[in-house]
Amino acid sequence: MRTRLLQLGEHRTGGEPIALLSLLLRACSLACVVLVGAACSLLPQRPAASTVTVAVATEEASPEPIRTAPADAYQHALIGMMAQRNGDTNRAMEEYLAALDVDPQSVFLHVQVAELLLRQGEVQEAIRYAKGALAIDPHDVPSLLLLGSALAGSGQPKEAVGYLETALQAAPDRLDLYYNLGLLYANVKDYDRARSTIRRAIELDPQSAVGYYYLGRIETEAGNERAAISAYETARKLDMDFVHSTLALGELYEQRGEADKAAAVYQSYLDRGDVHQTDDVRNQLVQLYVNQKAYDKALAVLDAAIKEDPQDLEARLRRGLILIDLHEYSKAIEEITVVSNAHPKDDRLLGYLAALYEETKDFDRAITLYERVTVLAPDNPEPYLRLGALYGQRKETAKALAYVDQAAKLDKQSADVYLVKGYIYLENDQYDDAAKAFSDGIALHPDHADLHFNLGTVYDKLNRLDDLIKQMDIVLKLDPKHANALNYLGYTYADRGIKLNEAVDLIKRALEVKPDEGAFVDSLGWAYYKLGRTSDALKQLERANQLMPDDAVIEEHLGEVYLKSHRLKEAKAAWSKSLSLDPTNDKLRARFEAEGFGTAPKPPTSSSMTSPDALPQPPLASGQSETAASKPPGGM
Repeated sequence: MRTRLLQLGEHRTGGEPIALLSLLLRACSLACVVLVGAACSLLPQRPAASTVTVAVATEEASPEPIRTAPADAYQHALIGMMAQRNGDTNRAMEEYLAALDVDPQSVFLHVQVAELLLRQGEVQEAIRYAKGALAIDPHDVPSLLLLGSALAGSGQPKEAVGYLETALQAAPDRLDLYYNLGLLYANVKDYDRARSTIRRAIELDPQSAVGYYYLGRIETEAGNERAAISAYETARKLDMDFVHSTLALGELYEQRGEADKAAAVYQSYLDRGDVHQTDDVRNQLVQLYVNQKAYDKALAVLDAAIKEDPQDLEARLRRGLILIDLHEYSKAIEEITVVSNAHPKDDRLLGYLAALYEETKDFDRAITLYERVTVLAPDNPEPYLRLGALYGQRKETAKALAYVDQAAKLDKQSADVYLVKGYIYLENDQYDDAAKAFSDGIALHPDHADLHFNLGTVYDKLNRLDDLIKQMDIVLKLDPKHANALNYLGYTYADRGIKLNEAVDLIKRALEVKPDEGAFVDSLGWAYYKLGRTSDALKQLERANQLMPDDAVIEEHLGEVYLKSHRLKEAKAAWSKSLSLDPTNDKLRARFEAEGFGTAPKPPTSSSMTSPDALPQPPLASGQSETAASKPPGGM
């Protein structure tokens, strides 16, 4: 497609880099707060009985001196926790800091502030507050774990190790500490200590699938794939519902190039029926099939999911995206419409639909949807550019340029702005303005191949052959496999009857990139015709006609070769069809009548020429442009 669509290779699950667990057992929920009287202890990091004061267990399980917190601190802390649970992190931070002003010795408040700062990416401030908590209680496990996580995340894994070792000494029965420490050892490439640490956790709980999963992660990181496979398989035997083992094992098989084994792992999980997190496994299996281009298998997996739950919107969306890959745009529209109707304010889904309608030449619907996208996502320049291109092809130049100007305000440096602006002028035969737009873009983006390519097509319109060739040469230096430039330059030579052997070579190189591009096959056939290789020309042109059965230029070329081969009936039929597709070709009409084929069809009125279906597709805003000018110039 000519528009940006979501690629199926994106958003793979599983296989994330080894990292610390995100504070699995952080004891900071509302259940940890002692709800009593006007004053209570602000030490919710450990469960306590419902009394006014709380004894904090030390490492030796002997009570610390008892202290109480002011009521104001308790009130601020409670409000902060409620705000945090509701997702209002700014309010939560304000309340925690207010509570900390009243009760500066609260470990709990220090840790809460540090956690919020860490989530906001303010790592150094998070470290400062975590150290503040440890200054109050050097053995507080949540503080040690938080500080270790912050240090590891800031690129200081060696420093983090010490804090997690201290935490484990303080709480030797906590499995999550073993997992965190083992992964941290792996991060610093100390795989022996990583393995031994995880195995100590497994000794504490031999039936834990989690322990074997992390052992597999460490063996994978260490490059011991067989050991990793064994660990993941053990984890799956212990607890098949633990989806991470399935995902990790399947991905490891994929990395080893054993796609069939990976598929079997994923499918075995799905075949169990009502299990947790089937979406993740299903998506991984679908992606595996898509990578293999086994689209029928991918669709079968999604069809089964939709049959089980017709409202499975994610499955429908992925099915729609695969159908796009298969160029089954009408079916893709059906699937994505279902999803979009359920999420009417999702601008991404509307953008997909607009692009699909654009591809199927339903330009009115495409325009309507792109305009809705500009309302939902006013800061996204892409829909403005698409609208500019669509109105440009309708010859509504002022409106088209207004949309492009809006896109330029949002992204002043975008090469796409200059591509679309140049296209609008090109569609309206304002070649000097088009050349200026593309040249202005090149001034900002001198290495942008598509800007040079489009400038070359304008020079063709201006009959500046040397400048055209110069621009195409620049394109091919920047991108030797730029198929449109290879074809355009080759056809230019062929159509003018110059450098014909080089023309054939250029077009063949274009076909190596896009072997089934009908316009390129036509160019090759036309080059053969110019070389006098009539039979080769006819073979290529008939294939081009099969690939693009309603192209006026191909029909014109076919007619010429049929005429050369004295196949007058076929020549007349081909030219008649060409004129029906492009009744404005006065040169061909004259040839048609001069050859005694009768009276050629008359051109339509100007009003009928503005029908959206009669207009060429707008250009791609980036990548290899497929404007009308990127096709062979046409004519004889």
